[in-house]
Amino acid sequence: MIFVSHSQRDKSRPDGRLRELVEFLVSRGLPVWIDKPEEIWPDYADFRGRSLQLNGRWTDDIRAALRDCATGIGVWSVHAADRIESDPNGVLFQELNNLSVSKRLFLVNLDPDAMQRLDRAFRHLSDNQQCVDLSINDRRILEIRLERLASDLGDATGAQLLRTPQGGLDLFANHDPGVREARLSAILQDALNRQAEGCRERNLALRTFHRLLATFQTPSGFIPYCFDAARPGLGKEIEDWLTKQVSKQHERERPGYEPVSLASGALFDAAARLAEAEGASEIDERIYFLAIATEVNSGTIDFLKANLGPVIYEAIIQKVMVGRPKVPCDRTGDLDPIGG
Repeated sequence: MIFVSHSQRDKSRPDGRLRELVEFLVSRGLPVWIDKPEEIWPDYADFRGRSLQLNGRWTDDIRAALRDCATGIGVWSVHAADRIESDPNGVLFQELNNLSVSKRLFLVNLDPDAMQRLDRAFRHLSDNQQCVDLSINDRRILEIRLERLASDLGDATGAQLLRTPQGGLDLFANHDPGVREARLSAILQDALNRQAEGCRERNLALRTFHRLLATFQTPSGFIPYCFDAARPGLGKEIEDWLTKQVSKQHERERPGYEPVSLASGALFDAAARLAEAEGASEIDERIYFLAIATEVNSGTIDFLKANLGPVIYEAIIQKVMVGRPKVPCDRTGDLDPIGG
């Protein structure tokens, strides 16, 4: 059987390229396995009857399918690239890595904008990873590549290919992956990684004050600048307070580090919604701070609100909302202080 590894967002892409690819392979008689097929085909029960093995629930089924498959397709796209870059050790990477190191991976690209990101995302996978590029518009070349892919997959699975004069190409002339998935900016990811690594070394949980401190420590200096605009020197004062919370954490908590995904969870989802509302493709320190300050329940934020007071706190939020990070940020410029 052929395991299909893909980004969740490719299931709902307007151009239907993931669906078309799977339908083409099934039409050639290849045994395909994809998780939650009902998310692609509302008439899943009818479609399943035309496939040798189209199935999938979650967790245990996925692990078993990944273990038992003869080969796998890694569907590469702008959404897959976003997911790998924002969550480099997540489920998608683990699936692709498993297939790659076991020499069972056929990488298939759907988007022209994703090819240039392939080497960077796959630097930890096997060398010289081959990729079938299906992002082109030339229908004849596309047919040749699809047929070659089907033939290679047939050899890998031992399946007898069926003759099909048509199938699987109706929508490939269009290219519309849909709304891009927001991802953490590189500098914010780096700052968060440092905080997460510090928690791992000290065997302590990653808390909101770690995440908030990361927004203060990005090279732009944007967040402390916004605090300084509300009251000169306030940025350094709050950054020092957050640093003390980190250093004293061991006095308040029992050891209990747990690996966390920085690109998932309630906080990341809140930040992603803010990014989407603004049309931003990346979650930078500004958007991440706003998500922490306005979208999640946090004792750290409650403490800041109580101690800064509503006027100062609202002035900080407004400054963050209207500003944009720059590298480097001049924190000594026009601060326009507001209130005591």
